[in-house]
Amino acid sequence: MILKEGIGLFKIRRPKSFNLATRYYDEDKERLMRRVHEIEQEKGREEGERVRREMNFRNKTDIDWKKKQIAKARTKSNLRLLIILAILTATFVYLYKNIDAISSTFEKLGG
Repeated sequence: MILKEGIGLFKIRRPKSFNLATRYYDEDKERLMRRVHEIEQEKGREEGERVRREMNFRNKTDIDWKKKQIAKARTKSNLRLLIILAILTATFVYLYKNIDAISSTFEKLGG
């Protein structure tokens, strides 16, 4: 009895479970689906299917366009970073090669 699970000296701990039911409400999608349902009732199932395919095409096109825009922005950002690194590298190489001339100029100015 003492060694029974959860009672006594040797309590066995179990990990707590976490179950989150995600809730996401897309108002635009709900409105469009209601409109498709109305079209299906008014004009028939074929017209509703056509509208649904058109909506899916528009949604996919928007997603593809956004992906392309993100890719373009990322490319521009990478190019800008490479240009900055090239300028900094060229500056440090110039300073390293001409350190004697620069130090002698500062010595003349200082003393």
